Amino acid sequence: GLYLLVGWLLEKMIKYVSPIDVNQLSEYILNSASVWELPIIDNDQAEEHSNTWNSHIKSLDTALLSMLGEEEVETDDIPNMLDTILQSSLWQRRLNRNREDENIQKLYNSVLIQRAKYIWRLTTPLQRKGYFLAGVGLETGQLLDTISQQANVLLVNANYYIEENEQQAAIDTIISLAELIFGIAPFIPSNLPANWRDILTAWLNGETLVNSGVKFSSFS
Repeated sequence: GLYLLVGWLLEKMIKYVSPIDVNQLSEYILNSASVWELPIIDNDQAEEHSNTWNSHIKSLDTALLSMLGEEEVETDDIPNMLDTILQSSLWQRRLNRNREDENIQKLYNSVLIQRAKYIWRLTTPLQRKGYFLAGVGLETGQLLDTISQQANVLLVNANYYIEENEQQAAIDTIISLAELIFGIAPFIPSNLPANWRDILTAWLNGETLVNSGVKFSSFS
């Protein structure tokens, strides 16, 4: 899966850069500040392309953090660590099929190395461990960081209200927390009813939705 994922990202970069050769594409990956931004936009399907690109980048982040995020790895040690971890892996076996072209192998590996270094430059070891344990990528992790203080207060308050049997206060606090989380992918519901707060309130009150009087449409 990792091999196919990186291959997909490279295809999009190639369409944008139109490189003369592999070396020129490698140079782009190594030195372009915008390499991790959406490299090509079809105006008719801009949103679809953007969502797919961002989803693939998050998957790459998750893979890298699952391999490296729990360890205290220095930025300069990333290439060697990845090489050690991926030895004898399916990733390495797929790359070995291109043994006749070492530049292709270097190109695929450079995507992993440069993305990992990019993540490392923008995060602390504690943040990376948190992202790894949460199973999220860099962008989602950073957005969660921006609301973490507020979200933590809401969580503590919700627990307090539940323990004190202050039901309405607990529900209001949980709804406030949901409003924060629902603004961050991948936690954004794909089809959220306008009256979702009423539905959540009924559920938290232990009511059967059919008998609660709350009208709702299908949603995910």
